[in-house]
Amino acid sequence: MSKSIFKKLLFSYLVLVCGFTVQAQRILQLPEEPLAIESPGFIIDTVIDARQIKPHIGVVQDGKTKNVLECNFPDQLPTYLKGYLQRNFSTQGEPLTLIIDELWVSDEKKGL
Repeated sequence: MSKSIFKKLLFSYLVLVCGFTVQAQRILQLPEEPLAIESPGFIIDTVIDARQIKPHIGVVQDGKTKNVLECNFPDQLPTYLKGYLQRNFSTQGEPLTLIIDELWVSDEKKGL
């Protein structure tokens, strides 16, 4: 096999695999409603992502194909969570830093 054909095949394979990888994820969004906590006396000023596994926040199973999909928020975890908390949590009080050591989302199987 010539180098030219091999390079074309390898490139095509990588494009195909990357294309499926990009599509094989589920985007999760938290409900936009105020959290039911009355005046906690603090605000979340900074969010730090200290998780060991950072590329995604968990896995879910696609209902139609039964494929396992990575799930993520629409933006990076610190950016998304900070924005969500600014919109739905206390806006007054002492600024605190939220450090996330562990976060994992997955499906729960329920018996019939």
